Amino acid sequence: MKLFFRNLPALLVLFPLWLAAQRPQGLGVDFVDAVNLGGDLLAIRNTGGSGNDGQILRSKDKGDSFTLLYTVPVSSDQLYALAVNGNVVVASGTDSVFYRTADASVPTPVWTSLNPPVGTFGDVQDLAVRGNTWIAAGGALLRSGDNGVTWTSQTPAGMDEMHAAAYNSHDSSWVAVGGNGFNGSAWRSVNDGVNWSAITLPANTPTLKAVAADGFGNVVAVGEAGTVLELAAGGGSFSAANLGSLSTPSENLQAVQSSAEGEWFIGGDQRSLFHLDGGGAEQILDGSAHTSPGDTQAILLLDDAVILSGVEAVPAPVISPGSTDSLEPVEVTLTADPDVDGSYFTQDGIDPDDTATLYTAPFTLSGDATVKAVSIKDGVYSAVVSADYNVTIHTLTLQPEGFDIDLTLEPSLTGYTYQLQENEDLTDNAGWADVGAPLSGTGAALNWTHVNPANSMFWRVEITLIPSP
Repeated sequence: MKLFFRNLPALLVLFPLWLAAQRPQGLGVDFVDAVNLGGDLLAIRNTGGSGNDGQILRSKDKGDSFTLLYTVPVSSDQLYALAVNGNVVVASGTDSVFYRTADASVPTPVWTSLNPPVGTFGDVQDLAVRGNTWIAAGGALLRSGDNGVTWTSQTPAGMDEMHAAAYNSHDSSWVAVGGNGFNGSAWRSVNDGVNWSAITLPANTPTLKAVAADGFGNVVAVGEAGTVLELAAGGGSFSAANLGSLSTPSENLQAVQSSAEGEWFIGGDQRSLFHLDGGGAEQILDGSAHTSPGDTQAILLLDDAVILSGVEAVPAPVISPGSTDSLEPVEVTLTADPDVDGSYFTQDGIDPDDTATLYTAPFTLSGDATVKAVSIKDGVYSAVVSADYNVTIHTLTLQPEGFDIDLTLEPSLTGYTYQLQENEDLTDNAGWADVGAPLSGTGAALNWTHVNPANSMFWRVEITLIPSP
């Protein structure tokens, strides 16, 4: 049985290993988890300062900048898990206290602190949701059937500490994993998280830290000592995954995520990141080869970026000038953090990667363009930044015949009225005479000097623009 192939469409094997130009992007070493809220990025972090306050933040530019939405009211509480269902967002962590908002899409969401059921359930390590059913994995398994408002314990006898849960839409089941030391543990529920039964694991399976399911019925769990397991059809047992030519990872693995196309991303200690699909496997980030801090604690696939919580964020370059309308060529400069390995850019609106143009010096735009830029450090990408340029360069054509001048302006302009004037004396700024009727156009004042080689007459022509009423 080969991992990531059993239930995938046959055409998948025709694609190259890297199905999309997805780029690993660090969110920051103090970030723990992140979710996609209608294109916005919601994330949780623990500040590491006095009290280690847990915070919930929002980014509208895919992690380039953040706005603080909420700080947990108990200064010693930390957040470890975050999940979203529509506009409902729930975060949890220390002592299984939940923080919920019914609408995280508004600028200032209202958050409510929800206490766990009576008992001692430890810290919540992961949240998963399907419809109105939520599962919280931690010192126990907690369940909510009313969209995260009230919670009850669904912990069966003999269950160890749980670290993660996932819903398998292929057979409408829930899977939870965890354990302690070399006593890994996995459980399955086929009645919406109410009752759970143990799943058989290979002997001496270490603690499992994360689990995910794709839309094809594949379920993958990862854990300590480079453990990667796949769940057999029917959910009866886990077995070691076939990683092809990729050596068994030496890192403790803490995160796994699947894409809609059947790709898988696995991460762990020393910001390691692996990519697998029906064509094989490869290591994208090797933390042991670099000095950048952080461990991959969670993975979010957002558009074509692989967002890594717990990995050092790379500062994005600054494009200057920003978005501009101009009648003249525009010189564009990228300013990057001095510690990055390089910055890359495109001019056609496509997100750049390390195969795009390497920035070495300012460049000039002579037409419309959407410039996008990214910086890379130790294989980790910054957020992509962009600027739009509307550059319209007008050509003024003069065809003198005696003292008559025929003037053509290309392309034609709309939205302004302008007056054409001429003067034989280049030094005389006062003796202008109107020539011709006002024309319609847009843009800025244009100056032009013409030499008539037939009679050595010098002419200066100026178009002065006045906004149309």
